[in-house]
Amino acid sequence: MLNSENQQIRHMVHWIKTSHGGCLFLDRDGVVNVAPPQGEYLSRCEDLIIIPSAIEWIKLARDLHFSVIVLTNQRGVATGKVSLETVSGIHDHLLKHLVKLGAPIDAIYTCPHSDGECGCRKPLPGLFQQAMRDWHINQHQSILIGDSVRDCQLAHNCQLTFLMAKNGRIQRTRLLHGNEAEHVGQELANRIIRSGHHEDSASCDSLCCMSGL
Repeated sequence: MLNSENQQIRHMVHWIKTSHGGCLFLDRDGVVNVAPPQGEYLSRCEDLIIIPSAIEWIKLARDLHFSVIVLTNQRGVATGKVSLETVSGIHDHLLKHLVKLGAPIDAIYTCPHSDGECGCRKPLPGLFQQAMRDWHINQHQSILIGDSVRDCQLAHNCQLTFLMAKNGRIQRTRLLHGNEAEHVGQELANRIIRSGHHEDSASCDSLCCMSGL
């Protein structure tokens, strides 16, 4: 039964670990690849379309020696709309394809559960905490790019700098300052914001406030 956070799916490629411990966390659908229609799930590798700006963001992170990890909810497994084997196959394909594009990532962490079944479904911190343990990540040097309120809530819960992406463009930001965010993490966030895939942004604090945060 898929009812334990110990059954998170992990696809990992062991690249050289960073000295500063920073990580760029990415949501999958809508950030790394074009999202399927609402209520549907990717079920074929040939339907996986990488968003060009995501490739640039990954390369910017690599230039600053960041790890890059994808955190994704895939509730379609729990509802029977897509199989665990299909999700695993798509992630294997994604890892290999990003290497070919010169934008390798280190790991994909997947929650296959529905709400209330685990501690890993975003915005709960289980996937993030597992990645922290596996990769010895410095939380305060890390940032998250997502496209949903759940991602914003996760960043708030884990005290991460957050960038909201829609259609390959950064639309809102929640930048930490002072002791909350260290220099290298802020440098990556600023480079991504300046990368040309950015619209005039409002604070994500208002988005989190709408969610009761």
